Amino acid sequence: MKSYDEALSCFEKALERTSGEDKREIYKQIAYVYTQKQDYKKAYKFFKKGISVFSAKTTYQDLFDFSSAALLSDRIDEAIFYLKLANNKVPPEDKKYKERIESQLARLGVLEKSW
Repeated sequence: MKSYDEALSCFEKALERTSGEDKREIYKQIAYVYTQKQDYKKAYKFFKKGISVFSAKTTYQDLFDFSSAALLSDRIDEAIFYLKLANNKVPPEDKKYKERIESQLARLGVLEKSW
């Protein structure tokens, strides 16, 4: 846990020296640290600051991770929304991620499994 706290400290210092779009990437990295610490509410909070869900730069992987933090923070409707966005962005050749997203949607009762 100490290394996670050190990482958070470094990211906080980086935030003080950063502006604009670069801050989003740091917020996202902070969210991933909180995910590793299993503090999903804080992870969700920082994903929300770090991810612009409608941006073309936002990846389906980021949306999937954001949805997981939302789900584990009891934000079911938001998790479903982010999963649907991720499902629309995932390229057909990434069958593994497509299955992960669709499986999660099916578990939430939103989609029948297609495989």
